[in-house]
Amino acid sequence: MTEYETTQQTTRKVIALPCIRCGCTEVSFWWDKEYMMDYVTCKNPACKHQVTGPQQDDHGAAVLKIWNPANDPKSALVQAKLALSKAQAEVERLTKLARR
Repeated sequence: MTEYETTQQTTRKVIALPCIRCGCTEVSFWWDKEYMMDYVTCKNPACKHQVTGPQQDDHGAAVLKIWNPANDPKSALVQAKLALSKAQAEVERLTKLARR
């Protein structure tokens, strides 16, 4: 019996939302085998907004699940409002402590 090694290449279409910081519609995908991370980066040289995720054998689909919500204005607004309400609650707590 003879053993053979094969290299498989998969092509799939994925949808990446435009960068929320600059509106650029072009992003690049890359993988860092040393740190086992996947990256999506905005191609606008002035922006370079980047999202990282754990490396998986899915050709960037997993990191897109991080990129797309982070670059969806509606999702980003919900997250910002949540962070703001948490910060306001912390300010109120600290104000009460300061008055004691």
